[in-house]
Amino acid sequence: MAVSPGQSVTLTLQMCVTGFTGPDKVAGYDYALTSLNDPFGNFFIQSRTIPLFSALTPFSEPQTEDAVATTRPGANLNPTNDKDLGATTKNGFVNAVADGTYTLQTLAIGLEPAIGSGTYNFTTSRNLVGTPGFIWTDERGNEFTVQTGSQFAITVAGVQPTPTPTPTPAATPTPTPIPTPTATIPPLPTPPMPTPTPIASVPDAGSTMLLFWVALCGLGLLRRKLCHPY
Repeated sequence: MAVSPGQSVTLTLQMCVTGFTGPDKVAGYDYALTSLNDPFGNFFIQSRTIPLFSALTPFSEPQTEDAVATTRPGANLNPTNDKDLGATTKNGFVNAVADGTYTLQTLAIGLEPAIGSGTYNFTTSRNLVGTPGFIWTDERGNEFTVQTGSQFAITVAGVQPTPTPTPTPAATPTPTPIPTPTATIPPLPTPPMPTPTPIASVPDAGSTMLLFWVALCGLGLLRRKLCHPY
């Protein structure tokens, strides 16, 4: 059985009767509960329920009332509780039983919150000082001791810390590229062509060639001023 500190474990006790012949029968039982690993009362009887009388639950009369058996500190397993947890059949020994399997009672074992993790063992005891075993009573009221106790174990799990969720990082915004402006260079204006001044009289061939040279030279000076202004 596994449990966490501060919680409880529920278990049901049964008795298996075999090998009885003739008038031999079982009319009751007695036991206490002992912690074998922890004598400090970190375990305790939190509740105890004995079922009503029936053919399968004949031991309906408790030796100690439930409210008393579960009152602390008497209910502490330090290492043994201090009350008889047994019961008898209804109406004395009249309803004693022979062979069969019978449900005895249901126990809830509580745990202190500060108990350490690990596996803890328990046994039924035939007295209040923790001697393993139990006692049964026959149809005439005679008591018999069983030297071996019925044992069980409880595993206490360590408290696991609640993991802290890792925050999801916010998405890094992708910068929008800024377009690089492209410089637009306006076209250069076409310089006006000089209009030659008509000459009223036609000079000789040497003068004509001089006039044309002057016109072409003026056009060259104009282009240099547009491309390389001063």
